[in-house]
Amino acid sequence: MQRMSALRATGVGLLAIVGLAFVAFGVDDVRMSQLPPMHQAYAERHGVVVSDTVVAMVLSVFAGQGGLCFGSGLALLLLGAGPVRRGEPFASGAALALVVFGNAGIVLALQRLEAPFVLLLVLITLGVAGVAACRVARRRTTGGSKSLRDRRSAAVLRGFS
Repeated sequence: MQRMSALRATGVGLLAIVGLAFVAFGVDDVRMSQLPPMHQAYAERHGVVVSDTVVAMVLSVFAGQGGLCFGSGLALLLLGAGPVRRGEPFASGAALALVVFGNAGIVLALQRLEAPFVLLLVLITLGVAGVAACRVARRRTTGGSKSLRDRRSAAVLRGFS
């Protein structure tokens, strides 16, 4: 078993932090039972009357968003514990897609609601940094852009000549 490099360990650690935060936010969103104060303030600023039906619809959206956030956090934790840690080529791309594309819509929605979204941007940045660290570590261990499979194939062919 190959020892994990410090750079890859840092990347996996950052992905674990982001994954745990997404899981926590997901649980918080699913368990929400009343309209958040920032959404209530937004409605009052724009003269919107918030009925019980609207609150129920907003809470349903939060529950759906919470489930997605929980799922992406769990997926990040599983990717970090297995494929990213082992340096498999697809894993860092999958983690990057989860971190960036999975949360871009939430950032845009929070921006439209004039709600604070800096923490989410910090988590996305940490996730991208974690993926970058893992990719750099993988490049260092595989000797550049060639994949491990290509290097093994070349070594086997050299053995036959």
